[in-house]
Amino acid sequence: MNDPIQNLKQLPWLPLFQIAGVTVLIVGGMEVLLAVAMSQNQSLLRSFLLLATPPLGIVLAVAVGIGIGAIALVMLERFRNDIFISLGVMWALIGTLAVMLWVRQLFPLPTLMNVEGTTLVGLMIGVFYTGKRYWR
Repeated sequence: MNDPIQNLKQLPWLPLFQIAGVTVLIVGGMEVLLAVAMSQNQSLLRSFLLLATPPLGIVLAVAVGIGIGAIALVMLERFRNDIFISLGVMWALIGTLAVMLWVRQLFPLPTLMNVEGTTLVGLMIGVFYTGKRYWR
């Protein structure tokens, strides 16, 4: 029988945390640039506030999650050719992204999006849609 704990131990956790960390840094940099642009342009601020209100806010949170998941998987493909991407690796990538996004919220940095259920659903969609050739 397969031991699920042994399967978890065999996943490449350190490279996945590195990819997730770099992805969160890239997204954080984009958020800082967007925050600076909104502080200088009031029409951009009003547009973002309009997009952030429900129901468009839910769509925006899912879209941001999809983008983060897609960026992370593309970076994994491009920079870590030695990792065989499988269904388990993609789930582990989602987990590491969720942990790194949660850790980012602990620091007093300007964040435009909170990590919540809709963003996590977007992460799953982004990772699995971008990596559909690995799980089919």
